[in-house]
Amino acid sequence: MTRTLDRMMDSRLVDEVPASDGREHPVAVAPDGQEAMLRANKGWRKAEGTLTHALGRDRVALLWKLLNEVERASD
Repeated sequence: MTRTLDRMMDSRLVDEVPASDGREHPVAVAPDGQEAMLRANKGWRKAEGTLTHALGRDRVALLWKLLNEVERASD
């Protein structure tokens, strides 16, 4: 996780914020990170719409159900 956070900090997606305890290293989403999340969310909605258009709502719902079952089985 440290490597991922370091990369996010280097990319200015998150900022380290003051901590009340030396053992903690809290971070907050930076303005660039908020913009990146908005772009990613827009892309996700577009991809989801494309999938729903191609498969139909019922089949997409079935796909999510099956994926959830796979996830539970892997725990």
